Amino acid sequence: MLDELFERLPTTGESQADGQFRMYVDRTYNVTGVGAVASGTIQSGRVEAGDELLLGPMQDGSFRPVEARSIEMHYHRVDSASAGRIVGIALKGVAEADLERGMALVPRTADPDPVREFEAEVMVLNHPTRIGSGYEPVVHLETISEAAAFYPDDGKLLPGDTGAATVRFKFAPYLVEEGQRFVFREGQSKGVGTVTDVSRPS
Repeated sequence: MLDELFERLPTTGESQADGQFRMYVDRTYNVTGVGAVASGTIQSGRVEAGDELLLGPMQDGSFRPVEARSIEMHYHRVDSASAGRIVGIALKGVAEADLERGMALVPRTADPDPVREFEAEVMVLNHPTRIGSGYEPVVHLETISEAAAFYPDDGKLLPGDTGAATVRFKFAPYLVEEGQRFVFREGQSKGVGTVTDVSRPS
């Protein structure tokens, strides 16, 4: 069902191979003799074994320094991997218990700024009545799956409407970028959206 919703989102067709490395954690493992492993699809850039990275955000919004101890792709050890590849990265400096789906890996030199809320352009595909301020579906963005409250700029959104809204994650901050697309669902209600602004309120 989520795949069908994502198909409604426009594709950019742009290669992210030359951008800064970023990977959202999809699955986590504890491998004997290796330790914590985070797997996911590399969203942009390139990673090499031995790279110094940041992992997060943690619950308090901080990022933890880690090292890419080794990289595995299709059950084979590789020296490096680039955008579009599904990899498992063994991480030095963190326990598997501290890894969570939805976290991101970025270079140590990055200055990630996670947010609890962002502005978005959303389209309501299906809803029994209307979406009002405080409506709380689950937002699926990259590997993030989190309850979030919606606050439409016009106070409400009806089925078929497209409009601006503030979206606030309920439990934790996440690394979100302008231009990222997401799906939201709650029961039979569903819709799609695009992040338009991640500036923190002054």
